[in-house]
Amino acid sequence: MNKILYIWRINGGLSCLSHLTLFDGDTSFLMLLKTTEMSKITRTRYVLAVQDLDASVRFYTQQLGCRILFQFPGWCYLGRDALVLMLGECADEPPASDLGDHSYMAYLEVEDIESLYREFQQKEVKIRKSLRTEDWGMKEFAIQTPDGHRLMFGEEVPAKT
Repeated sequence: MNKILYIWRINGGLSCLSHLTLFDGDTSFLMLLKTTEMSKITRTRYVLAVQDLDASVRFYTQQLGCRILFQFPGWCYLGRDALVLMLGECADEPPASDLGDHSYMAYLEVEDIESLYREFQQKEVKIRKSLRTEDWGMKEFAIQTPDGHRLMFGEEVPAKT
C-alpha cells in the first residue's frame, strides 16, 4: 500500500490534533505529519454507453484494432494493448455526440503515434484533431467514434537539447 503525507503549517498557536506526529521545523512554523494507508489503483477501464452495440463493436474491432475480451447481452468488453473498454448498449439515451466537448472520454498515451495516426487514417476513422505537436510537449491527435465519444491520443516529445 502507498502512504500519503499530510503537512500542515501552523502560524501562531498550536492546536491539539489526534494521531499526528509533531515534526520540529524551523522556529517560524511547525509541521505536523500524518501517514495514512491508501489503496492502489491497479488498472483503468472505460465504460461507454453506445446506441447500437453491434455497430460499435464493428467500429472498435475493425477500425481501432481492438479485440473482443468478453461479451454478454447488452455488453461487450474490448481491448487493445493496455486499453480496456466496456461498451454498454443504451439505445434510448442521447448519443455522446450531443454532449459537445463533454464527449472527450480518455487521453491515451501511445508509442509511435505517427504510425497509429496513419493506421486510423487508412481505416477512415473520423479525425477530430489532426496530428500536431503542442506547446505542452505532446504530439497528439483526436478521433470520434460513431456515437460521438472523443478519444485523444498522445506521445511525449523528447526534450530538445
